[in-house]
Order: sequence, then C-alpha cells, then structure tokens
Amino acid sequence: MDTAAPIRLVSADRGEPRVISNGVLGMTLFVMPEIMLFSGLISAFSIVRASSAIWPPPDQPRLPLEETAINTAALFFSGLLLYVAQRRFKVDPESAKAPLIVAIALGTFFVACQGWDWASMIAQGLTLTSSTLGSFFYLVVGTHALHAIVALGLLVQAWRRLSAGWLQPSQLATTAVLWYFVVGAWPVVSPRADSLPVLFTRFSTGFFAGLALARASPEKTSVLVRASRRSREPIGSGRRCCLEM
Repeated sequence: MDTAAPIRLVSADRGEPRVISNGVLGMTLFVMPEIMLFSGLISAFSIVRASSAIWPPPDQPRLPLEETAINTAALFFSGLLLYVAQRRFKVDPESAKAPLIVAIALGTFFVACQGWDWASMIAQGLTLTSSTLGSFFYLVVGTHALHAIVALGLLVQAWRRLSAGWLQPSQLATTAVLWYFVVGAWPVVSPRADSLPVLFTRFSTGFFAGLALARASPEKTSVLVRASRRSREPIGSGRRCCLEM
C-alpha cells in the first residue's frame, strides 16, 4: 500500500512540483506559536507601559544605545550571511563554509554581548523584582535569547555536518527558518524598537509643518510654529514613549 504523498508546492515560474521537507514544515509550525507568544508579551508590556504615569521607572539603569546598535547589526549580518550560505550550498557545498562560520561567529557575538549587558544591568540593580521594567526586560529579551541559543546550537550542528560532508539542503533550510525568526523578532522585542514609531511621527509632523509654513500666510505662521513645538514636547510629565534600557 502506498504511503502518504509528501506535501508539494507548484513553482510559479516553472510550474514544476517542489517538495517541502518535513524538517522545514515542522520548524515553520514551531515558529508560528512562538510568534503568538512574543505578540502576547509585547501586548502585555504595551498595556503596562500605557497605564504607568511615569515610564521608564526612575532610578533604573539603561542599556547604552551604541552597544544595542552594534548587537543588532551583528545579528542582521548573521542572518544575511546565512542566506548567502544557503545560496552557495546549492551550487557548491564547500563554498558555503565561509559565510556559515562567519554567521555563527556573529550570532555568538550577539548572544555573548547580551549576556554581558545582563550582568551589567544586574550589577546596577535591574533585576526581575526591582521594577516592572526589569521584569519585562528579562522576560521578553530573555525568551528571545533562549531561542537564539537554541538556533545557534542548530547552526553549529549544521556546520559540523557540512564539514563532514553529511549536510543535506533540507537540514540547512530547517535551521535557517529558526535563525531567520530570531533575526526578525529582535527589532520587535529590542528595548529601543519602540522608539521608531515615535521618531517617525515627530519627523513627519515637523516635515509637513515645514511645508505648511512655506505656503502659509504670515498671520498663520506663528500658529503653525507653536503647534510644531508642542508636537515635539514629551507626553506627560517626565514620561518617555519607549522602553529604554
């Protein structure tokens, strides 16, 4: 009796059947509820932040912007190099070794820097019980770090199989699904990603106010200037609109 046929997709450009491996399908099904998990954590954080009179809480340490930017760049380049390794693997598996090992190195750098930041924050008094900020920081960012560590382990395993000549394209693709999830989730869970909508709103407000000033009559100019200045004032007394570490 014939076994169940594998799931197939039809390529739009060639019309040829393309088989999805069980590993890729399984990892994709694993990632979907993880997206829901992070969505729930971010939603809970947004509700708590919106209901707080002052945010972030006073007397709490902040992560430096420079280190966060460097970590983010390292993680993004790691995902890019993994994509390059996948493309090269299809042509010549040996040529995929260099970008894959660099991707692993950058991912390890990201995780190590996150651990260093955690140790620094704990030394400065930011713990799970010190404030709501600390609780959400270690819960959200810690959950992301756990996924990054697991994905790094899979990348190392893929490298070992590639070096031994045992790596299959489906195995590399399965690992890539999880690592791409780690890379894509970081801008969402990153402590400073919240500030981007606020910065965009202020920029667009100033930009369109400037256009209006260029066309406005002199008696309307002073009104527009005051409105533009008010749009750049902080919301609430001492309140910040983003989670800054």
